[in-house]
Amino acid sequence: MFNNIHVQNYTGKFIAIASTTVETSNPLQELEPAIRLLGNYIERFDSVSARKKERGREGGRRVMTRATT
Repeated sequence: MFNNIHVQNYTGKFIAIASTTVETSNPLQELEPAIRLLGNYIERFDSVSARKKERGREGGRRVMTRATT
């Protein structure tokens, strides 16, 4: 349960996150249908990062590697 201490935005303003698994060489274009559904926005932050998968464990630690698909 949250109270007003955890509010990150002003009253009447909302924070939205849109994400996808990239299937083309233009990930931002893939998100455009979702961005259009959100309507007008004040600020937009885009970030593209490689997926990672667990390769195994070494010495009690998880070892991650880039996913190939």
